[in-house]
Formats: sequence, C-alpha cells, structure tokens
Amino acid sequence: MLPCVRKWPGFAAAAAIAALALALYLAQPGAAPLLSGGTAVDSGPFRVTVKHLQPTPARFTLTDPANHWIIVIATFEKTGTQSWPSLPNGLRLRNVAGLVSEEPQVYLVRDTSTGGPLLPGLPEDLAFCWEQRAGTQAPAQATVDIPGFTAMPLSDTGAERWAPSGLAATVTVTAAAKEKA
Repeated sequence: MLPCVRKWPGFAAAAAIAALALALYLAQPGAAPLLSGGTAVDSGPFRVTVKHLQPTPARFTLTDPANHWIIVIATFEKTGTQSWPSLPNGLRLRNVAGLVSEEPQVYLVRDTSTGGPLLPGLPEDLAFCWEQRAGTQAPAQATVDIPGFTAMPLSDTGAERWAPSGLAATVTVTAAAKEKA
C-alpha cells in the first residue's frame, strides 16, 4: 500500500475537525450593534425601525390606576413572501425599573387592534406597551433590544421556520415631543 494512502484517514479526520471548529466559530453571534432610533434593522423575518418613546398615555387599562405606560413605537415590515400570522412581541426594554411585566402588550397604531397578520412588504407601526409601577420615573430615553432570527427550513415541507439567533441590534430611543392637547 502506498504511504500516502495510509495517512489519508488521519488527514480526513483533521480536516473534518478543522471544518467543524470553523463552522462553530462562524456561528457565534457577534455583539449586537448599538444604534440610534430611526435606524432600520434586519431581524430576519422583519425589517424593524424603532422610532421613539411615546409620551402620551395609552387608552388601555392598567392593572393599577396609579401606574403609567411606557410605549415604544416601532415600524415592522415583514420581509420575504409569507405573511406573519400575529403581531410580534419581540422588543425588550433594557434596564427600566418598575415594569409590571417584561412582556409588552402589542397593538397596531392605526386602529389599536391586537391581531395580525403582518403582510409582506407592508410596513405597520406597532405600539409596544409596558406598564410601569407608580412611583417609578418614566424614562426620557430607553434602550430597546431587537431579537434576531435565522431561517430554518423544515425537512418535511421545505417551509421555513424562524429560530432565535441572539440580538439583531440594540437601539437607544428618546421620548417624542409631547402633543398639544
């Protein structure tokens, strides 16, 4: 047997280990960029633009009438060709004290409905509403995390499913000017 043929299994194993190490390295998410409000971010299934904090009170019921709302207005545009069946609730506030829940209530700005779908290519303004306990100061500026997603094809149908892949970006937004009554 030729000497080079005997060494091939060891070389193949080393190449496979190196390829696996490279794939794992490339799959590691990097630090999410820190952006200012108004910057469009590709999160996978959506193009997201976090606009501002809304200073006016929401028309929605609070768990305690002494509490108040923190509202972030963001535009979501479904990318790709398939509709998204419900409103996404993926935005997260960072370092805001006194939230009743980490999960926001999400509404369409145009009609305050809570139902979807979001259609491809049609941007929708969404209100992400967090209830904040009485006695805590509403922020004049907030840091909002936008999660990222990766398309994962389903083997049986070929359709795509979106799997979380870390943060797409972190956005700092400020309160919009108060509207005159």
